Amino acid sequence: MATSWRRLLRFIAAIGYPASILIVTIVIATGAIFVHTETTLTNVRERLPVDLLNRQRSFSRVLEDLYELYRAINQAVVSPSEANLTTLKTQIAKVRADLAAVDRTAGPVAVRAAAQIYAVTNPVLDDLEVWLDRGVLGFSARSPVVLNQMARRTTEAITPVKSLLEEAHENAYQILLSQTAALERFRTSLVAAFAFVATLALILIVYVLRARYLAEAHAVTRQRLRDAIDNMSEGFALFDAQGRLVLSNQRYADLFPGCEEKIRPGARFGDLIRASVAKGGIADAADDPDAWVKTRIERFHNPGEPMVTTLADGRHFRIAERRTSDGGIVVIATDITESYRRETQLRRISDELAHKNHLLDAALDNMLVGLAMFDADGRLIICNARYIELYKLPAEVARPGTSLRQIIEASAAHHGASPEELETAIAERLRMLALRHDTQDSEILPNGRVIARRHRSMPDGGSLTTYEDITEQYLAEQELLQAKEEAEIANRTKSEFLANVSHELRTPLNAIIGFSEIIKGELFGTIDPPQYREYAQDIFDSGRHLLSLINDILDLSKIEAGKFELQEERFHIATAVQSSVRLVRERAELGGIHIVQDVPDELPLLNADIRAVKQIILNLLSNAVKFTNTGGTVAITAEVNDDGSMHVVVADTGIGMSDESLRRAMIPFDQGEISSMTRRFEGTGLGLPLTKRLVELHGGELHLDSEVGVGTTATVRFPAYRVEPPVTPRKAQAS
Repeated sequence: MATSWRRLLRFIAAIGYPASILIVTIVIATGAIFVHTETTLTNVRERLPVDLLNRQRSFSRVLEDLYELYRAINQAVVSPSEANLTTLKTQIAKVRADLAAVDRTAGPVAVRAAAQIYAVTNPVLDDLEVWLDRGVLGFSARSPVVLNQMARRTTEAITPVKSLLEEAHENAYQILLSQTAALERFRTSLVAAFAFVATLALILIVYVLRARYLAEAHAVTRQRLRDAIDNMSEGFALFDAQGRLVLSNQRYADLFPGCEEKIRPGARFGDLIRASVAKGGIADAADDPDAWVKTRIERFHNPGEPMVTTLADGRHFRIAERRTSDGGIVVIATDITESYRRETQLRRISDELAHKNHLLDAALDNMLVGLAMFDADGRLIICNARYIELYKLPAEVARPGTSLRQIIEASAAHHGASPEELETAIAERLRMLALRHDTQDSEILPNGRVIARRHRSMPDGGSLTTYEDITEQYLAEQELLQAKEEAEIANRTKSEFLANVSHELRTPLNAIIGFSEIIKGELFGTIDPPQYREYAQDIFDSGRHLLSLINDILDLSKIEAGKFELQEERFHIATAVQSSVRLVRERAELGGIHIVQDVPDELPLLNADIRAVKQIILNLLSNAVKFTNTGGTVAITAEVNDDGSMHVVVADTGIGMSDESLRRAMIPFDQGEISSMTRRFEGTGLGLPLTKRLVELHGGELHLDSEVGVGTTATVRFPAYRVEPPVTPRKAQAS
């Protein structure tokens, strides 16, 4: 030790005390400057990534708030309660608060990004607040129309904010790379200067120790940067110029399902994508894996616009790839599965709404009646072309927002109405507009046209009125009355004619059916070619169907003409039921329908026309089987009532009928819903009217109970005087 000190003293003596002091001063000053600068750089390197991520988090929070606002609006659409509307206002205030908290202290890039986000979001928030307070076009804030408009307005902000957020992420990353590179360059220059001074001062060991310290600090910085990247919500990866992986986080491995163990530094992008496709993890590559892999690798090495990749598990990722200054590639992958689903749903809903609006406009403009809707203040909301045509309104008047008074004045001016007529029309229409109940009346225009008006009040205080030109109907009323009388005479003539020509219609038809049955049965030899036998079968089936139709028409016509005579006899109702069931059983079994009979043999005899009773029961059973689906049940029961009458009930579990259908089912030759149903299930459509007439000829009643989707119950009641032992009718007792 003493020897070392002696050598140092000799060295100082050799170079002189001033030079020694200068060298020592330079070394100490340089060391102090280096320590201070290095400490500052270390703090900057540690703080810079965190500051950037915090600023980006403030940007992301705005987007998250917008998504939460969109969900709150959808909840209000489902349940427009006061609580949900209050939640909307609270969420709007939260978006404004987070928008105001966006970090603008990190230079012009952050200021520009914050301004762009503010410019996109703030008008949307203003519109939402206005709509919540005042509604839209007369619709209140609770209205689905307003809430759906708010949802669409919110989505208009989400997409650009998302794009701005991605741009801000990219800018933040570029800033991080730029600042890191600048720090590294400055550190390198400082180390070189210190090395130069250290070389002059021959303090190599200090330099070595300092270099070791810098390496450790750099490792700590890299680890902190790695932790920050691993905590990103997006997938992140950095590849070098040769396509080898340098750095990635765990979320990036989601892009390669089944190949997570291969995601490590040094792995080539091409190998990763091929392995993932080989395991079927990417849905986009299902059709042509080789071509897709080739295209994907080319796109990776020549990055452009962001792309969307769909995995086999249904997830969607937006992938943005950018080249770094050293030729490497940075990849940011964002899971957009939920937003993609929402965008798809919103796009579908938007298309449906546009289509429905188009159909609504077309329907309104092609309506034969005029239509106009006014708000609570008497201003026009919408009207169709027919309304404009009826009242001869100019185009500048028939616009939303025009007052009812202006519309009436314009119409009156066209028709040349007097001031008194104008004031009367205005007062009458304003009175109708103020009504809170539905009403209808007619109006005679100055040109003589008669308009039927039907007024309906709206829940928000407005009104909807239809206008129909009934001039021709009004003038034709007398003609219709006369035509009705002529039609009734013609109907009676028709019934009498059909009743008189029964023999002429049935005789040739029976010949057709008989000869076709002989031909199809080949009673006189084999038919060649075989198709003729099929044609004969068609003729036979068609003839039987036509005969059934003619019989129904003729029987109904006879009844209407008063020429149907009952051939009364005493018989067991069970006999008629069993005979009718046998005729429909085959068809029921083919249709998989179960028929249940509960008609006791010990029931009293019935005094009636057995052929007519069988036709009644057969018609009801045929209808029940016809309109019952496979696996259903048709039940027929009969019993004697306490008053001595007898009723027969046919119940099925079929498709059922509405009240209107039941009413029209009893109208002969009706061309409404029942007729269309009979065409669907085959038949004449006359079964129920004929059955009703036959029951009434016996002094009985036919009652139908039906429910759509549940089934139909038909009840036939025969009066007590037709049940053995005979009961004297009430009229006979009185006599």
